[in-house]
Amino acid sequence: MTEALKLRRAQIKAHLMRFSDFLSNLSDSDESGKMDSQIKSRLEKLKSLYDTFDQIQSSIELETGHIEYDERAYFEENYFCLEAQALDLIAKHSALESGSVYSNNPMSSLKLPPLTVPDFHGSCTQRYDNKRVIIHTHLKLILELPPVEHESHFYLRKLLDNFNENIRSLKALDQPIELWDTLLVYILSSKLDSVTKKEWEQFANTNLDEKTLPTMSELTDFLSRRCQLLEIREHKNKTLTKSYRKHIIYSNLPTQKQTCSFCKKNHSHYRCQKFLEMSLNERLEEVRRTKICTNCLGNNHLISNCKSIYNCRICKKRHNTLLHDNEKCPNFSVTDFTDASGN
Repeated sequence: MTEALKLRRAQIKAHLMRFSDFLSNLSDSDESGKMDSQIKSRLEKLKSLYDTFDQIQSSIELETGHIEYDERAYFEENYFCLEAQALDLIAKHSALESGSVYSNNPMSSLKLPPLTVPDFHGSCTQRYDNKRVIIHTHLKLILELPPVEHESHFYLRKLLDNFNENIRSLKALDQPIELWDTLLVYILSSKLDSVTKKEWEQFANTNLDEKTLPTMSELTDFLSRRCQLLEIREHKNKTLTKSYRKHIIYSNLPTQKQTCSFCKKNHSHYRCQKFLEMSLNERLEEVRRTKICTNCLGNNHLISNCKSIYNCRICKKRHNTLLHDNEKCPNFSVTDFTDASGN
């Protein structure tokens, strides 16, 4: 979205440069009436470009969260310089009508409508003071900051940083932000997730005088500490999650590829066709002989040390389904449970 806006901004700058080329290429030999008409027509177009540029630039700044002073200054300096040049040309043509200026000029017979010419001082390098627009943009950025939907140190930190950046900019623009505490506290606290907002209200009720309204400094200090706490908590949760997954993969699941103790092929015990074709007594005897776990059929540990979370699917007791006594469950068939990875 930002790239599309920047492309549109570049197109507007190109319009500005074409108008500059048009003014530079004018000469006294051009037909004055036609030339004056073109100047006024292009000048009207130029005025609409200024409004469009301001809208696009404000949209870019809202998306990025930064005021681009250089972009605004560059456009405004060129815009007002060209406007001054165009109005100056129109003023000269208007003066020809009364004969007060350029009386010996062959163009003195031109009949142009009188125009009120604004009083310009200084050169084209004088920059237009657009302080009001910049202040309004910062206020808009603050009001439109996206709220934090859930507890997150990343999004809370982003909210706080963007808020503080705009506050610093307003202070640099000589705005009395020290008098806005009540309003700013309300705006920023309304952007917090429900848990953080509740924590802030409890903090304010416990640590602040009930007759005194909280200040921006108190709220931002609280949120800074909150960000640090959430970051530590989220880091611990990630560590525990990784540890748990590792435990599940390497301890609880006896389904990793292994050499079968019954036929010496590369598959798990519960997938061994030779083992599945045995009777219950033969399977029990093979398990005892190979000293594998009677619960998960895994190597290198006994049932007393088995960390599998699964039990027999039929009786729910602590042994593998393939070692269940069929006589106690007439409807059971070994082929129904050929995948006993989950016991």
